[in-house]
Amino acid sequence: LNWSFDAEGPISAPGAAFEGQVIFGDTYGFVYCLDAGTGEEKWRFETEGKIEGGVNVLPDIQGKVGVFVGSHDYFLYCLDATNGEVIWKHETGNYVVATPSIIETGDEKSVSFGGCDGLLYLIAANGEGEPREIEIGSYIANTSAVRDGIAYVAHNGGEVIAIDVASGEEAWRIATGVEYTASPAVDETQLYVAGPDKRLVAIDRVTGEELWSFLSRRGLDSSPVVSGNIVWQGGMDGRLYAVNRESGEELWQFELGAQIKASPAVSRGMLVLCGADGVVYAFQKSAE
Repeated sequence: LNWSFDAEGPISAPGAAFEGQVIFGDTYGFVYCLDAGTGEEKWRFETEGKIEGGVNVLPDIQGKVGVFVGSHDYFLYCLDATNGEVIWKHETGNYVVATPSIIETGDEKSVSFGGCDGLLYLIAANGEGEPREIEIGSYIANTSAVRDGIAYVAHNGGEVIAIDVASGEEAWRIATGVEYTASPAVDETQLYVAGPDKRLVAIDRVTGEELWSFLSRRGLDSSPVVSGNIVWQGGMDGRLYAVNRESGEELWQFELGAQIKASPAVSRGMLVLCGADGVVYAFQKSAE
């Protein structure tokens, strides 16, 4: 253990690591910036509500590095990564619990996030111009997946929606009846959604057609992760599943013995996963 840090309150969402800094929020409403090497606190910013979503970082926001985070005080904040001062903020109509997504289209950079007011927000990353509000119609408690200018939303009202970021128009909308809290994942051709109906579903990105579904033993609160030809999915049955992304067939499973609510993280041949029992598991890709 290199260092530890005691936040004011519980931490329920992932932070961000950027240029030697670790930035995250807690449910007492504080945003912290720590030195990644020492754990020393560099600054903190206090919102007026809980922070349940993750943090995203983007350089060159009005000449600064922007830290994007939402709060139960109804605001999305863009903070200066150097000192925690507010660069800009945008007020919504309800809690913001989703992790903001960064969208880069050519030279234009924007932030997308869903609110508990049933709206999907698209805001220029520098805070300039008029924000776009797209009516979704239900509570959005997760993070939208964005690829090739399309934002994919799986919301609490039982629908999955594809929205063109530039125009704000819907590409397609399908009704599933599933109250989604897990964030969708997307690759070159397919979208993946997991829900409390026990199903991991692959959807054609262009048409919205269901391609396959994988059935687990219990509900799926964990967000799927795609790596190569595998979709990794944690289940409330305490199992980690490896599913073939093309066919939906189960390739492998591992029983943790504890519910899996957190999303797996994959990097450089290693998968890291946290169980609800507080144990962190690491899996290494075997040699060919």
